[in-house]
Amino acid sequence: FVYDVRRPLGSTLASSSAASDVYTGQSMHIALLEYKREAMREAENVGLPMTRMMFIHYTYDEVASDLTSQFLLGRDLLIAPVLDRKTSRVHCYLPREDVWMDAWTTILAPISTSAVRKKKSGDDEESSGSGTWVTADAPMGWPAVFIRSGASKTAKAAAAALRELAVEKGGVPSKRRVKIMDPVEKLILGLV
Repeated sequence: FVYDVRRPLGSTLASSSAASDVYTGQSMHIALLEYKREAMREAENVGLPMTRMMFIHYTYDEVASDLTSQFLLGRDLLIAPVLDRKTSRVHCYLPREDVWMDAWTTILAPISTSAVRKKKSGDDEESSGSGTWVTADAPMGWPAVFIRSGASKTAKAAAAALRELAVEKGGVPSKRRVKIMDPVEKLILGLV
């Protein structure tokens, strides 16, 4: 999930920036190694793929069922890569069935008021897709990665390893934010 499509076509590894990006990507895969092994064992034993579309775990959530621009790595890590070269942020949907935390900062992801109202009222109508759309800052080398609150020990260790990598890189960018998506932008993008 580390390759960034914003890299100009035809670029080579000759530049120090590109070499640094490759090193960062390699380091992220190493940080996730044990978690990926756990996901591979689950794939072998249960038959679930290691990289999963959202509908596999959020079957009754209509929004999650239609998503193609984000995925789960195993059960516990939600990844939303930046797919547009011209931006350093990404919009992603966090299903209401779980509480999500930014893997880089350990800050809980915001929850929309409609999702909170549904949880408080005890509304079990899961087909509504009442999760939260968020906008996450995701500059080059800092993909949007969220971890589920009930994640396995291996997933938590993988998220901690990502944070250690961030320290090696000089720390998480100070302006990194995850916020509820602007309603006007949701309307423009057809997400409502």
